[in-house]
Amino acid sequence: MVKRTLLVLIAVLLVGGLAVSYWTGGIGMLDLKQIVIMKTDSFSPAEAVEVQRLDTQRELRVLSRAVGSAEARSGIVNISEPNYMVRAQFLFQPDRLYFFWAAESGDIAMMRTTDTHRLYTISIQQAEAIRPLLLRAGQ
Repeated sequence: MVKRTLLVLIAVLLVGGLAVSYWTGGIGMLDLKQIVIMKTDSFSPAEAVEVQRLDTQRELRVLSRAVGSAEARSGIVNISEPNYMVRAQFLFQPDRLYFFWAAESGDIAMMRTTDTHRLYTISIQQAEAIRPLLLRAGQ
């Protein structure tokens, strides 16, 4: 009986965690398998070139936190072509694509490919954490 209750509780937590991650658009760590960073100079996934795969827990956590803490900016989005396209690959969910812009000033912005009318900025602290991953991919 205890075993069955425990299994039901684990299933509810797993499904609940996946749903929250999916609907908020964040990259949840629960079933995140890997992150693929692609160099690009357009909004077309077909033109993106894979340059790096992140699959260590530390790397996945860094990018997951950055995306999860990004703040939406209101207004009309009129921006240049992205520097990077990032694909989050999950075990139990569809992949998610994000565009990233890394400015020389240190600022990093991102956009979900499913919502191109909203731009997100990444905090200075999180930008400092993910900048080495992006720069390493851009070499």
